[in-house]
Amino acid sequence: AITRYLAEEFRLAGTTPLERAEVDSLYCFWFSTMRNNGVSHDGDFFSIAALKEATLCDGDGNGIANLRRPRYEDVQRLETLNEYSRAEVSLIALDYFERRLEENNNNNNGTGNNSGWLVGNSCTYVDLGLFYVLFELAEPDNVPNFDEVLGLPRLGRFVKMVSEQPHI
Repeated sequence: AITRYLAEEFRLAGTTPLERAEVDSLYCFWFSTMRNNGVSHDGDFFSIAALKEATLCDGDGNGIANLRRPRYEDVQRLETLNEYSRAEVSLIALDYFERRLEENNNNNNGTGNNSGWLVGNSCTYVDLGLFYVLFELAEPDNVPNFDEVLGLPRLGRFVKMVSEQPHI
């Protein structure tokens, strides 16, 4: 509740009722996956450590290339997600945000705005939450070139864009 309150106070919740609903939905997804339902930043639903381990195993046939990456919408039931490794579930969550950036920034569909943000034309609190997780993923002792290694070019550009914002 405090996150949403502060987001409203600092105009980080979206500019229209529809944007606020989209931001809230994405925040719920971010919180349940990348924050492991608020329990930990490294757990069953998202694990930087598991992604790092998978990238280190890439040469022996157990790495990123062999991980399954279905769409989250196709495996969202908990009993289905239990069939995937922590690295696979982590990639599924990252892929979801990669697609979201594509959807919001694709001018070809008439709704995109090319702003680089997840929702609308300005930074929201879910952008900041995603940034801090990706910033940690990109640290030198984790997966510094995650965008190339994991095939997430939009998320890589997103980190660069947010890093270049004043006061970030």
